[in-house]
Amino acid sequence: MKKIIFEQTGNIITSLLIAFATIQSILLSPQPTRNSSHIIFGSGWLMLALWGALFYLLKHLYQKCLKDGYQIKKGELSSSDEREKEVGHLALKRTYQALLFFLIFTIIATFFFSLSISTNITILSIFIIVMLTNMLTLVFLTYLIAWIIYERIT
Repeated sequence: MKKIIFEQTGNIITSLLIAFATIQSILLSPQPTRNSSHIIFGSGWLMLALWGALFYLLKHLYQKCLKDGYQIKKGELSSSDEREKEVGHLALKRTYQALLFFLIFTIIATFFFSLSISTNITILSIFIIVMLTNMLTLVFLTYLIAWIIYERIT
């Protein structure tokens, strides 16, 4: 179970940092004109790169030191026995269902939000990034919680 908590926590942190970096770039960059477009990459991108390198290093250390069946290439789908494979399969099914629900909700919320505002492209862009990040975070949490529940009942 530790490997699932480790991987999903890292995934959530990564998605939040991606959201922070992209929103920061949207806010720092000037509005594009007909003849030019300019993107400013703020400190969020450096934080994301540093976190990516740290998380990659932590994955290697986890695989090498804890010896609980974690494999970097498989990540949260790593399993040390048939029971863990079954638990992972059940958690994936529940996560897929949650993903479909959250995706439909995100599409509908974005549609209504885009109609209800005076279509400021900056606000709409930030809204979409926030909605997608929330969806990703909820999907990662769904997998984590489903895995913990199914691990205890199987």
